[in-house]
Amino acid sequence: MLNLKPMYMKKITFPGVLFMLPILVIAQHSLSKLQQLNPAPKAIGNYQVLQQNPVATITKSLKALGDTIWYDDFSNPANWAFSSGPSATGGSWQIGVDAGSLDTYTSYSGNNPFNPPTQTNGGAFINAVQYLLAPPIPIIDAYITWIGPPIDLTNDTGVVIAFWERYRAFNYDNVYVEVSTNNTDWTQFQLHNDLSVNSYYPGDYTEINISGITGGSSTVWIRFHFEALDNQANYGAGYGWRIDDIALLSPPNNNLTIKEVNIPYYYQNTGFVYILPKYYLGWYRPVAEIENSGALDQHNIGLNCRIVNEAGVEVYNMTADSTGVWETGTHDTIWLDSVFMPPYMKADYTATFTVSQQESEEIPDDNTMNISFLVRDSVYAHDHGIQTGAISPSLFMDGVDGDAIGLSYYLPIDDTLSSVSVFIDSNTTPGTIITAEVWKYDDIIGTWVLIIDSEEHLLQASDIGNWVTLKLTSEDGLQQYVTGEAWYTAMISCTWGSDTLWLGNDLSHPELHAYDYETKLRLGTTWYYTSNTPMVRLNFHREEFYPSNIFGRIYNDVNENCIFDSTDYPIVHGLIEILPGPYYAISNTDGNYHTYLAEGTYIIKQFLNNDLLAQQCPDIDTNYIITINTPNDTLTDLDFANSILGFCPHLSVDIASSQIRPCFTSQYVVYYVNNGTLTAENSIMEVELEDGVVCTDAYGQFESYSQNANIVTFNLGDLNPGMVCYLNFFVYIPCDFSLLGTTMCVEAHIYPDSLCLPPDPQWDHSSIAVEGECVNDSLACFTIYNTGDADEGDMDGASQYRIYVNNELVYAADFQLNGGDSQIICWPAGGNTIRLEADQRPGHPGNSHPQANIEMCGDSLSTFVTGQILPVPPDDMDDFIEIDCREVTGSYDPNDKQVIPSGIDEQYHYIDSAITLEYMIRFQNTGTDTAFNILIVDSLSPFLDITSIVPGVASHLYELTLANNVLYFNLPDANLPDSNVNEPGSNGFVKFKIALKQNLLNN
Repeated sequence: MLNLKPMYMKKITFPGVLFMLPILVIAQHSLSKLQQLNPAPKAIGNYQVLQQNPVATITKSLKALGDTIWYDDFSNPANWAFSSGPSATGGSWQIGVDAGSLDTYTSYSGNNPFNPPTQTNGGAFINAVQYLLAPPIPIIDAYITWIGPPIDLTNDTGVVIAFWERYRAFNYDNVYVEVSTNNTDWTQFQLHNDLSVNSYYPGDYTEINISGITGGSSTVWIRFHFEALDNQANYGAGYGWRIDDIALLSPPNNNLTIKEVNIPYYYQNTGFVYILPKYYLGWYRPVAEIENSGALDQHNIGLNCRIVNEAGVEVYNMTADSTGVWETGTHDTIWLDSVFMPPYMKADYTATFTVSQQESEEIPDDNTMNISFLVRDSVYAHDHGIQTGAISPSLFMDGVDGDAIGLSYYLPIDDTLSSVSVFIDSNTTPGTIITAEVWKYDDIIGTWVLIIDSEEHLLQASDIGNWVTLKLTSEDGLQQYVTGEAWYTAMISCTWGSDTLWLGNDLSHPELHAYDYETKLRLGTTWYYTSNTPMVRLNFHREEFYPSNIFGRIYNDVNENCIFDSTDYPIVHGLIEILPGPYYAISNTDGNYHTYLAEGTYIIKQFLNNDLLAQQCPDIDTNYIITINTPNDTLTDLDFANSILGFCPHLSVDIASSQIRPCFTSQYVVYYVNNGTLTAENSIMEVELEDGVVCTDAYGQFESYSQNANIVTFNLGDLNPGMVCYLNFFVYIPCDFSLLGTTMCVEAHIYPDSLCLPPDPQWDHSSIAVEGECVNDSLACFTIYNTGDADEGDMDGASQYRIYVNNELVYAADFQLNGGDSQIICWPAGGNTIRLEADQRPGHPGNSHPQANIEMCGDSLSTFVTGQILPVPPDDMDDFIEIDCREVTGSYDPNDKQVIPSGIDEQYHYIDSAITLEYMIRFQNTGTDTAFNILIVDSLSPFLDITSIVPGVASHLYELTLANNVLYFNLPDANLPDSNVNEPGSNGFVKFKIALKQNLLNN
């Protein structure tokens, strides 16, 4: 059985901005299980069950019947012996035709009677239900063992045991097939431990590959074992088990079988999710359990998963290969390394799994298996909508008013509940009163808390056998707003009296569910889980979703023919706005964008933040006006072609490192792109490090590099328009623990650094720069330079400089320098962080605001004040300069979200409304195996201006999607090692910049 328990995913929240970080950590052949949210016991059922039988769960049958090696149909009872274990007090196997009350007890035989091919010859059975109907109840530990001549399998390396059976699960009964080669030591195969209480394995062949135990042996014995080791009414005895027509078969030489498949949804350990709200979209990672059912070893096993939507369009097609040898009888799971990321839209998906091998497959029918799942706007469901049984709290104990049963759902984001839907089974009595309840798990007190319920609902005759939706209302009559990153349970409670309540029970795919996470049963005040899937769904109040696909490209149209061809180049991270809405989309490195829209009429336009370009097609006054009349439509070629106004290289750079620690090597990643219209020839990049920091290695897209003092120079070569490049370099941080708490900065400056614009006529050609140093452990001394030309760069008037002590303004004065001159200003440090800012003259090109900071300057009597640099923005507002400042830490939180500037005042974090914010999201794999794929979902604050977003550098290549103020960073091939194997490599990050909306104080 493929009993998948999805792994725990890290998630982090930040005030005002929601950030969800599910990190997948999976070993291909190792599954891990999260400790239960609340350690509830499994509920024990009552044997007085409905006289209407649920349909059996999935029937597994290899259908790979080969030549018969040995066969017995119980026509000669002398070949079989009956025995019991030492603890047994009753119950024994029988051989015959009449099974007594097994046939007359309709809850057992039902509508699918035991009907083996040789039923008239008799069969073996154990009748345990007789004790439930007429106690006392014994302890049963019963065996029926072959005592005829030992079975000779000398010439049979591959062996399958096959037999007809009929079995119904109870609470603590178990059934086994056991085999031995010496009649003393027995290998046990447990059957049907995936069946929930009161469900069936119908009359059909069961087949088990026993090649690894018995193959090639000259003496083989078999036996069947039934046990019920408790004598309490609700625990012991059980129903019974019948078997007949036992055969040992020689399987085909080459036969692989898919036993189970699944598409686990990895957000939290949510169990199986059949219907997922689109707002919660994460990723699905296909997995299958494979068996070598053949007689020979199989080589180079391959598992393919192909996913199509309801229109039959392929949305995923990946193959995982398992090299090496699979011996006969081998069971194993194969995970696909690539995850499936559903688009942000309603869809029905079907996944088809196909297994293959190097050898020629002889039974191809069992090499394929399907599974389906849905994405909807407002429904969250574990059940498939297939009623295969019935479930009620009264199945587990005598009813007490307020008993309830339902399912748990994990909500990753804030949401608004609207209702709970439940399927009412036909055995329910009209007039029964039910109530929907939603409970939230409180992490602080460690229990479930009722947060909202519905009005009482009196079930009508028309409700029976149908879905009933119960509206949730809070005390003020509004729909209930709930906070994200929490567990909620949707339950149906009832009052008993003479009422009878049964809910639909979906037992169609028991192997897919993690019942201890999904199910909840409350009896009185005690909480349990059950091996059932009551058909109880949670619904949300939200707008309709956007079913139609919108595709287009943003590019520079060099030959101005409004057709993207070989002479043109894409615009990376271009922004599209769609009105009304507004909705947004962002282009990838190929210039392509994709989004979804509902039916309606829209205007689609681009935000072109480049003075070298002008929109050519479509006309900027009209843009695209589109009308969507039908859902699930597809509109393509909504391209934006831009003509070139001027030829100039325009380089931008971004740099970051996830951690700075003394005595460790830190990795910096640099992202740079030519957003201009002309090749940047012989471009270089200078990286300025802190004193004492040494570059130890580098790799990436550059021709050569060198270090001189604290300047590392990278020769980048020619950068064509639209060219996107990365490089990585490593630096060693000195082993000086006095650095802890200080701020270390690295500056990257890429050349040519032209702004591609003519200078402002009022600019006097001066250019101000500031440097600082600590002098004599007492003075913070700053030098203000005018780096302008000595002949033409004199300041034509005074500018101001300001001194801040721990971010408080303490002094301001004017300065005026000729080109090439400088001025020194000193201030008593006393352990404080001192900053000097100096203004450029009016008209100075670009956005520089020169400054320098000095911290840790003071004598041994000083109290050092740190943490004062990050609250203010660095001098890197020009695209060609990027300054990355990080606090030097020892231990640190591997998963967080940081912003620069962080703002002045620890409580209010004041910042200038004109400042662009730079966000970094960091993550680390602290699991036990490689994290193959990572998704980061970041909901943007409504106070941020989406039109200003600039995606930045990241530790790994990513795909960025923007939908409804939510950023989706998909890192499909992160392959993060776990921190125990490679701590530095286990870390990662993504960055982006965004501005505040203007006039916030007025709103």
